[in-house]
Amino acid sequence: MSADHPIKLCDCGCGRPAPIAKETNNSRGWKKGEATRFLRGHWHTKRFVVLTPVQEQIMIGSLLGDGSIIQTARNNGRFVKAQTERRREYLEWHFKAMQPISKAISVGYHRKLISRRTATGTVYEKSDTEITTALTFRTSNATVFNGWRQRWYPDGKKIVPQDFSLTPLSVAIWFCDDGVNQPKQQKAYFCTDCFSTDDCDWLSSKFAEMGISSSIYMSRGKPNLHILKSSYLDFMEMIRSYVVWSCFAYKIKISAT
Repeated sequence: MSADHPIKLCDCGCGRPAPIAKETNNSRGWKKGEATRFLRGHWHTKRFVVLTPVQEQIMIGSLLGDGSIIQTARNNGRFVKAQTERRREYLEWHFKAMQPISKAISVGYHRKLISRRTATGTVYEKSDTEITTALTFRTSNATVFNGWRQRWYPDGKKIVPQDFSLTPLSVAIWFCDDGVNQPKQQKAYFCTDCFSTDDCDWLSSKFAEMGISSSIYMSRGKPNLHILKSSYLDFMEMIRSYVVWSCFAYKIKISAT
């Protein structure tokens, strides 16, 4: 390929150069003069991709947090994760890390949710005037996600399958998704209210294996997993080098100033 068209490899992972589009075709994602994503006939190989160890860590951290796996009766599963516009770099990192099965990040517009406290708890209502921009990262449908869907959604509701190990990377992603850092109090916790107390107990045991002490606190009858103050600095040190996104710099701040 010429200097005007730098080499781009086929997204199926075969290692061969992808061709240059001779025409623009929006339905296929082609832009004239730019490299296409796949060699002819190679797009379908994504269905049978095997996740790398790093991609598996990303999946675990994301499924504990904001990620989900969607599957219909007619299709293979796919991994989905949504964030706000200000966290675009975070989703772009996921897009690169989950190649060759990443799809383009889509943009959506939604009415902003406004919280209102009531006697029975917090109620969220859609604003009539404020609009927010939401970004969604999706992978292609692939057979590899079918097993993940069965493990994490055995009855259609997300659980913790209790058959994996936590790593600093998976914990960092989980904390960026659903963690709260309180540097002034030297406290950190995970919003785990969508999981059972048993699931949280198991996750706490996984932290213990990593040398991090944690405990479960109930909030309105729902469990939240708290990192004990005695392990706060060790916890932050463990995830610091993995939180490479500027939009989440506040998540690893250890000073109140």
